[in-house]
Amino acid sequence: MTKKKTGTKRAIGVTSPDSLSGQPDKLHIMSDTTPPPTLAPQPSQMSQSPSLLAAPIVSGQYLPPHLQFLAGQQTPVHGYQYFGQTPVTPHTISPAGTPLSQTTPNKDMELHSAIMTKLCAIESSQKDMQCKLSKLDKIEADVKAISNKLTQVEVKVMSLEHKMSESDKKLADLELSRSVDSDACEDIKKRHAELINCMKDLKSENTLLSENIIDLQARSMRDNLLFFNFDEEKSFETRKAENCLNKIIQFCERDLHIENAADNIKIDRAHRVGHFEQGKKRPIVAKFNFYGDKLNVKAKAREHLSNTSFRVGDQYPKEIQDRRRKLVPYLVQARQAGKVANLSYDTLYIDRVKYTHDHLPPGPPPTLPPRGPRNQTRGGTGQDGPRTS
Repeated sequence: MTKKKTGTKRAIGVTSPDSLSGQPDKLHIMSDTTPPPTLAPQPSQMSQSPSLLAAPIVSGQYLPPHLQFLAGQQTPVHGYQYFGQTPVTPHTISPAGTPLSQTTPNKDMELHSAIMTKLCAIESSQKDMQCKLSKLDKIEADVKAISNKLTQVEVKVMSLEHKMSESDKKLADLELSRSVDSDACEDIKKRHAELINCMKDLKSENTLLSENIIDLQARSMRDNLLFFNFDEEKSFETRKAENCLNKIIQFCERDLHIENAADNIKIDRAHRVGHFEQGKKRPIVAKFNFYGDKLNVKAKAREHLSNTSFRVGDQYPKEIQDRRRKLVPYLVQARQAGKVANLSYDTLYIDRVKYTHDHLPPGPPPTLPPRGPRNQTRGGTGQDGPRTS
């Protein structure tokens, strides 16, 4: 009786653990391995089988014989030589029946041109990207500069806001002070108006007082006469010992033809007027005791002194004398025109029309022709144009 073999048989279709079909990783590794080098044929074989020499050795991916079925019928068997026939491979015949030596270069050129076109496009796009990146760098720098400027502007704005707040406070203080000052301004305006009125009153009073003083001075000089162009002593001692009273008495007797002038005319005092100046003759002022004697001397002077260098005139204050100087040219012009004109004190009458220094006759001021030499008085005394009034 035979013994049965122990163990169970493998199931049909179950591969062994060591088979390559159940191990794809090993299959992949073996497919990528380099085929073993082909043994060179022996000389005896070369003589027996000449087709072996003619058959090309096919190169390519190597597959062992028990794995050639994995590649299917499309992949030819590599690494083996078929005696008596030439193996058909993709390197010799294309799927369309055209030899690969004719189709492969054209396709390679097309592929190469397409690749070069895409590379050029990629290069141009890369250049554009670099240009844009450089622009982005510049934009980034500009943005940084702008941000710095904005920071400075913010600082300035903050400082301006601080100043504005301070200005607002000051304006509020000014408004408060203005409300206080407005009341003070009202008081100041009232006081100013009062001061203006007071000034007007003071001016009117001052004018009135000055006129009164001038009038008093004129009244004090009413009995005085000025005698011009009398020779003056040259030395100080002789000038000091000069007797002006005797000169006036002798002048009245000799030139005015007044008989016994020393007894008929009473003169209180006579003296020179002003400071001595070399080459000039100071006038002599004489104060008459009686106003009638003054009028008599003036009448004799109008009668006898027309052709001489001596002059006789009234004495006036400086203010009255300046006023008369303005009116004398109009007086002379009116008399030359045949009008009735008279100058009394500081008032001019032409055909009974009254004119003063601040209300002159119409027309431009006339000019007087030059006359003989005469001296001006000092100390508020002197003579105007005509020798008598």
